[in-house]
Amino acid sequence: MSTITPVAQKAQTELSDLQKFLTELFKECTQTEDEISSSISEIQLNALENLKEYEPQEEEEEVVEAISGYTIFNIESSHNNRTYRMEVHLDNDFTDTAETRIRSALDVMLARIVAGQLRNFIQRAQPGANGLRNRRRKSLPFPHPLPYLNSSPTTIPEQVAEEGAVVEAAVFGALNSTSPTTRRKLTLNAYQNSNENVFGKAPVNSYNRQRALYVSLNTNAFQPSRTDDIWAGVIAHEILHNLGWEHPDNQYTLAMPIEIYQACISGGHHLDASFIR
Repeated sequence: MSTITPVAQKAQTELSDLQKFLTELFKECTQTEDEISSSISEIQLNALENLKEYEPQEEEEEVVEAISGYTIFNIESSHNNRTYRMEVHLDNDFTDTAETRIRSALDVMLARIVAGQLRNFIQRAQPGANGLRNRRRKSLPFPHPLPYLNSSPTTIPEQVAEEGAVVEAAVFGALNSTSPTTRRKLTLNAYQNSNENVFGKAPVNSYNRQRALYVSLNTNAFQPSRTDDIWAGVIAHEILHNLGWEHPDNQYTLAMPIEIYQACISGGHHLDASFIR
């Protein structure tokens, strides 16, 4: 009699949870008949079918860091029977003013992320004649299944809808929590750059190796005019770097998924030509 390994069992559970999440997400986005609903409906069945091809892999050992020098606190937010939880490790080198802003921005960010942004993503996208730029590479490793279509989308609206669903699935895989003891670790490091228009940086696709999220924020960028909304979008942008999204240096347009998602979370703000990162 064959037995299911713990890793395979975990993968099956993750796959089932993701299928349920995507089904509900697509349902929320197709309640009215319009171009957005049509685009989502086009990819829904194929995306869910494609998830069945997922093959579980053994997880690599998570990086363990010393916790001295960090303030540790938990945040969580729920929507439609799903909950995202994070254990935040906040660098003590942030000023009190920056810490207050970061804590508030994290609450805003997580509440908007867990609510789902697929419809918003499609509405905000401004793809060029050839579609989106700097999409997440389909071949890039990821520990959870992602709802790519079996063949490339044939229209730009379908491409945008597919990418939006991939973003949502990646975030769901990283942050979804079934109990208070399962929280994704987010480390927020302080660093200094004399250019106050440099907001932050983050390693690309690090989550696949470490099952944790690592973001660095420029202490000089915490200006009074930069609201919780703006910082919520910035941190979400950096988290997408951890999950595998990239962009060329000094280029930020709403044809790039990472910028589209930032605009979704911040309520419209994204890094245009006046910002450098």
